[in-house]
Amino acid sequence: MSLNKFSVNKSDIINKKLIYKSITIIGISLNLLLFIIKIIIGILLSSISIIADSFNNLSDTGTVIILCISSKISLKPADYEHPHGHGRAEYISSLIISLIIFMIGIQFFSSSINSILNPTQLKFNFIMLLFLILSIVTKIILYIIYKNFGKKLNSTSVNAIAKDSFFDAIITFSTILSISYFAIFKVNIDGYIGCLISIFIIYSGIESSKKSIDLLIGKSIDKKTINKIKSIIMSNDNIYGIHKILLHSYGSDNIVGCLDVDINKNLSFIDAHKIIDEIENNIKINLGIEIIIHMDPK
Repeated sequence: MSLNKFSVNKSDIINKKLIYKSITIIGISLNLLLFIIKIIIGILLSSISIIADSFNNLSDTGTVIILCISSKISLKPADYEHPHGHGRAEYISSLIISLIIFMIGIQFFSSSINSILNPTQLKFNFIMLLFLILSIVTKIILYIIYKNFGKKLNSTSVNAIAKDSFFDAIITFSTILSISYFAIFKVNIDGYIGCLISIFIIYSGIESSKKSIDLLIGKSIDKKTINKIKSIIMSNDNIYGIHKILLHSYGSDNIVGCLDVDINKNLSFIDAHKIIDEIENNIKINLGIEIIIHMDPK
């Protein structure tokens, strides 16, 4: 069997490289801009949550860089040491990004506790408030961009970054809420809101990490995909049954496997082989899955 049998075609690889390049340029430039704006606003307002949020944006540039590196690895063609390609590198990057989300939650929780124990006077300024609202809008735009790219790529790591951007928008909104509350009631709830949001982020980081670990260990393919495979196979009247289905994921677009089918024993070897070839091709064309089918005459 050729090493390239399980690889993605060249046009798909080129398209994916362009998408990952777009994600890298957009992600790094916008997150660096947000970091600079927020660190200035945080210092001027004496808000621990804004300062923590600014470093969160700085770490976001790191996650985008991790995604860029992992994409280069995952899109490498198959070789003798990796006959099914390098697609699982994406699972490693999604795990790293999930752990970064978790650590950000821990850091934010620690900063929020410190803010509760050592409250400071928050400063309210409409111009700075406008910049924070602009930050939320930017993060929502990033979330939409990442989410759309994540769907096109079927990428766990891009989806993880999209989730991170969504949390950033929530964190900044909570900051605006605490500043506005202080301006009206002269009560600093910055730390308390920070604790609530950080717990939510920590939980999400744990859940995302578990999903990535499941994929790395070798999670079973979803039943919907298996049922689609069965439907294609059983559409042929000469196939009586399916058993011993083994499927393995080597990246979001690279599922390979094998299975046994019970086939009409009255067929000639040539006819039976032709039927099996047609079924394998149909599964590849319709589902993008490489299947090797073993025949059991019955």
